[in-house]
Amino acid sequence: MNQTLKPRNQNDKNYQWDLSSLFVNDEAFKQQCQQIMPQINALSQYSSQLNNADTILHYLKDYYQVYGIVMDLYHYGQLRYCEDLADSVALGLFDQATSVYVEFSTVTSFAIPQILSLPKQQLQTLINDPVLSDYKFVLTDLLRQQAHTLSA
Repeated sequence: MNQTLKPRNQNDKNYQWDLSSLFVNDEAFKQQCQQIMPQINALSQYSSQLNNADTILHYLKDYYQVYGIVMDLYHYGQLRYCEDLADSVALGLFDQATSVYVEFSTVTSFAIPQILSLPKQQLQTLINDPVLSDYKFVLTDLLRQQAHTLSA
């Protein structure tokens, strides 16, 4: 019994991933990759500024808004590639998504060491500041990791 599998794109749509909740098509994905880059680069404006509740709040809001888009890009690229590992177009999409993710990680790498360089009492005050209440868990987790984080 020698059976040949059909390429994924020839299978019934019920047995294929629906990635349209992330991006309608590859062109929409590529367009978003280009559009997100200025937003990623804008996060660098917070470098050397993360020393008070208001600035940290604005940074975290901007960070998580961009992070959501970056993760959508990464997941779309990864899933498109996993559909068919022999598809060079899908590999290119995954490479593009990976590049966006690496750029995002590089641009935002200053934040954690910078926040953790604040005096412990100031960090504790920030954690309990009502302005940052939506990010209390994030800041508490950062404080927990302080002993294991390299300085800025």
